[in-house]
This record gives sequence, structure tokens and C-alpha cells, in this order.
Amino acid sequence: MKTPVRPTALLLICVSALWALPCLAGAPSLSPGLWDYTSNTTGSGVVMPPNIDRLPPAMREKFRQAMINIETKPHTIKYKQCLTAEKIAHMKWGPSSDGKCKSTVTQTTADTWNFSEQCPDNNGAQIEVTGSARVANSRHIEWDGQGEIRMGGQVHHMKSHGEGRWVSADCGNVK
Repeated sequence: MKTPVRPTALLLICVSALWALPCLAGAPSLSPGLWDYTSNTTGSGVVMPPNIDRLPPAMREKFRQAMINIETKPHTIKYKQCLTAEKIAHMKWGPSSDGKCKSTVTQTTADTWNFSEQCPDNNGAQIEVTGSARVANSRHIEWDGQGEIRMGGQVHHMKSHGEGRWVSADCGNVK
């Protein structure tokens, strides 16, 4: 059975991978190989799942407190990804690559792209992300983004700043 993606996790993925969107507008050549990413994220507001009322009151409160800690405290996401020449050429990475998100590049300058993305989620949440990415050179990219999850009248806001750096032409075991 496939486990559904929690809306906050999907928002983190979208905001953290916003740097990939400049390729829609013909971004400068990025170097293929192993890339290392770091994203610093803060949030406010908590989106609780619709079926939380099925839990006993003590467990529901414990879950609510855990979600507050997860969704509102600053945190850092670090990950590695192998960008092949094909992935770069065909934009086969980032949240838009699964076909579930609609991405739009709204403005282009020589090295900066502004974009927005709307992602429906299988848990009934609507996720919207906006941001900008700046390609410093073929081996360094930075992004700033903000996102919002809306579900059942609840809203969670998130802001993220991050960067990606090329590490090596050899990806090793990283996909």
C-alpha cells in the first residue's frame, strides 16, 4: 500500500527543490554530476489531518503538540542528488517532474527566475509555492521561496532559503 505524502512534507519538497524551475526558461548550463543541497526553513501555523478527531483526547493533544514542533520550528534539510545531462536538459528532477504540480516562470533576468507552483495533494490540501532562484554559475545556485498549505480552513505558511553546490562529476551511488 502506498503511503500518502503529508502536505507539510510535500511543501518542504517543493520549496527545497524550487531551484530546478529556472530550467523552464532556458537556464544556463548546470554541470552534470553530484550536487549537495541545503535548505533552511521556518514555518507558522499548523495543518492537522481531517481525521484527527478519531484519536482519544490525550493522544490528539500529544499529536497536535508534535505537529506544532515539526511545522513551526526552524530546521535545515540537507540532501544530495545526481543530475545527469538528461535530467538537466529535460527538467526531470524537482517537484514538477511527477506531473502533479503546475509551474509557471513569471519573470526572467540574466541569472534570476521568479516562479510559482501549485500542487494538489492526495490528502486534500492545496499547496502554493512562490520564489526566486539565482544561478551564480554552473556549479552554484541559491533560492528563496515561500509556500502555503491550505486544508479544511487551516493554513500553514513556510519560508525557505537554500543553495545547491556541485560536488563531483561522479555521482557514486546517489541517484
